[in-house]
Amino acid sequence: MAQSAVTIGSSSSSSAAGGDAAALLELRQLLQDVQLQQFMPRLRDDLQVTQLCHFDFVRCEDLERIGLGKPAARRLLDAVKRKRAVAWRKAVVAKLLPGVGGGSSSSGSSGGGNVASGGADSPTAARSKDATKALQDIPGGATSLIQEKDIVSGKRLGDGSFGVVREGDWTTADGSVRKVAIKVLKVDVVAVAGALEDFMREVAAMTQLSHPNLIRLYGIVLGRPLMMVTELAPLGSLLDILRSSTPPSITASSTYILQVCGAMRYLESQRCIHRDLAARNVFLADHDTAKLGDFGLTRSLSQQDDCYVMTEPKKVPFPWCAPESLKTKTFSHASDMWMFGVTVWEVYSRGEEPWAG
Repeated sequence: MAQSAVTIGSSSSSSAAGGDAAALLELRQLLQDVQLQQFMPRLRDDLQVTQLCHFDFVRCEDLERIGLGKPAARRLLDAVKRKRAVAWRKAVVAKLLPGVGGGSSSSGSSGGGNVASGGADSPTAARSKDATKALQDIPGGATSLIQEKDIVSGKRLGDGSFGVVREGDWTTADGSVRKVAIKVLKVDVVAVAGALEDFMREVAAMTQLSHPNLIRLYGIVLGRPLMMVTELAPLGSLLDILRSSTPPSITASSTYILQVCGAMRYLESQRCIHRDLAARNVFLADHDTAKLGDFGLTRSLSQQDDCYVMTEPKKVPFPWCAPESLKTKTFSHASDMWMFGVTVWEVYSRGEEPWAG
């Protein structure tokens, strides 16, 4: 047993050493690309820079102190920024699309195209095409990687703990302009534990769903900040309409409830638990059509499981939660049905808050 422990420790040390060597090689290659390889010893010895992430703590003045001129220092820092942005986008795509390699080095075209860092037949280009194709081939069809330049943000529609939702315009591949909702992940929360994972989990959930009464995902922008581009419901949330001076009629309210019920039936058929069903997350595309949105808490069940037990320290909408969700953090299709019942109460009470006071 002791022998095994020694072997495992040696293997871990070898892996760490291999990772350090790879990072150092990447830094050397970057310096060669910008024709500053002669400064490698001073970067390593004077500034203790041995990998690209160390440049987070390096200023232009630090580089000038070891002999780089101001233009050369700026050139190096710009090259590092570009290199890390490419690596970051690859990592995001890899997490969104496990098994695809995440090889896209740009945000792609508005129609889901890509610009790879290698030639047309390179492995990087092939992985990028696979990533884009995987996004395009999901149910619903039009999900794509979208270029930041094709998005124009407009007025703020709402705020969340990790993001801001804005109305905007998306210029599609054929040149037409589509009104969209843009969920922007706040730059300062990307470093918050779980924030990026939650964002990507929401995207992953939406890419697998297609129903006339679910908000549709059009694509994502792999920039900084990350953006999720979805269908816009021009009339806003059902909760706001219920609390307005002109709430919907009983007939219209019943129609909305039936449509949400249809969306929930579809989610159950896909073994998805929404976990955040409430009037605030139902949106009106027009006066006749309600759509369920906000999939940030959605979880998929495996064929072996009939419930999801929450282990992470996340906020949940307590007033809408079923008793078992509050007591044992257990969520299921049954607890979604409880939330649906609370939502029906919201609708017919004209938007009153459940358990207020």
